Amino acid sequence: MSPSVHVCQAGSCRRNGSEAVLLEIEELTNALDGECKVKGSGCLGLCSRGPAAVSVTEGREQRSHVNLDSLEASANVVETATGTKPRLDDPGLLTRLSGVRAMRMREQAISQYRWNGALNSILDEVQDKAKRGKSSGDLERLLAEVLVKSGFKNPPFDTMPSKIEDYTQWTLEDVTKLTRHSAVFHFKSNDRKRGTPNPRGGGRSPPKPKTWHTTLLGEVGKNEEGPLPWVERDYTPISGALEWERGTCDILIKIYKDGAATSWLHRVLTTWEASGRPEAGLKVWLSKPVLTLSVPYLVSGDAASFSPASVLLLLAGTGIVAMPQVLHHRDPYGKIGISVPKRHQLHVPVDMVFSCRADDVLMLDEITERCKEASEYANNEPKPPQINKGLRNCTLLLTDAKASAENSPFPNVTCSANDLNDLKSLPNAEVLESRLSLEIVRGALAKMPEPCRVVVSGPSAFNQAARNMLLEERVSDEAITILEA
Repeated sequence: MSPSVHVCQAGSCRRNGSEAVLLEIEELTNALDGECKVKGSGCLGLCSRGPAAVSVTEGREQRSHVNLDSLEASANVVETATGTKPRLDDPGLLTRLSGVRAMRMREQAISQYRWNGALNSILDEVQDKAKRGKSSGDLERLLAEVLVKSGFKNPPFDTMPSKIEDYTQWTLEDVTKLTRHSAVFHFKSNDRKRGTPNPRGGGRSPPKPKTWHTTLLGEVGKNEEGPLPWVERDYTPISGALEWERGTCDILIKIYKDGAATSWLHRVLTTWEASGRPEAGLKVWLSKPVLTLSVPYLVSGDAASFSPASVLLLLAGTGIVAMPQVLHHRDPYGKIGISVPKRHQLHVPVDMVFSCRADDVLMLDEITERCKEASEYANNEPKPPQINKGLRNCTLLLTDAKASAENSPFPNVTCSANDLNDLKSLPNAEVLESRLSLEIVRGALAKMPEPCRVVVSGPSAFNQAARNMLLEERVSDEAITILEA
């Protein structure tokens, strides 16, 4: 078996320049004798330490590599995979790779309307060129363009602008507190510039089915993520595309004590509630919808892969938001508002394993409803060829609750035992006091028709553990899609 390197091309790794890392590793391996396959991959579950890659030696030994923030780090990945240290004194190689990483990072940020991240990358490169006595005319022009897009012409960046390109303001209508730590924020907007996940009309090609997300701006003031007075965080709404088009959006958010965006949101929410929830009291900026996964392949971007005969969701914590977005594609016209050719509809069995803390069980009502939907369908059909409604099977894994609710944002909210018993009573659901294990993964995979697409979404540690278990069960990398939650 030839050595290989898999470079993450998803989420935060991509924002941190993993496209350039892939190019660097390709160039470095091409300069060596012998074969080493280099390819981009889905998320490797190492989101908080990206850019990341996995090297595989001829003896199939795998090793994870994180924080690949330099050409030297990329060279170490190649050396681990091949056993040969690449030369870094080739002037031609250095010329080809010079500036590529910074360029890819700013291109990625601009493509997803992340103006603070884009400006941070541009300013860093302008300063670097100035130190080396090089001209930065093109970058200066790009800097001016991005400043205008972000609503500014010049510093200072002390207050929020009145207009931000590709963003609109949404008003908080209500909050549904689910647990001590998490809530669903219900937003509303009448601004038609909010866009749509599925642009159509006006001579456009028919929209391709997809899952999607939006970027929320946390108005925290001066911060280390860039020069602008906000931080940028991606969220996958639990409401559908059709609801977005009608001007409503529901976002499940877990409040972290040390989270820059969520701690800000909790502060303004507390003020809003204390003042009697005035109608115009709390507004947030949300970006136009951004593509997450293409359907039915459930892979990043438009890259074609096998059309799955089944889908297994391995989710944890706020990764549960992937469930409704995937299931909306059972009924694309009713839930998304678009006509989709039958071959691109997701009429395959969908099973789920969901892991969460016992005091932070998210979207329990919807999980129960989706299991009931599938169970009732199966009972009404004498011999259904496949369950193509709701969740065919669901396993809820409960881990230990936090010892105290003392510092939780919503200390008086508890999970109803009756709601949990309702799920337990269903023939296609089970509730276990357990973490995700190889045995549970093996049992879930055994029920899935092949080829099966496995979608993993949760905290980094969960994603990495789930990926390792899947690989141990001989699930190919091409069949695994990992999303950071």
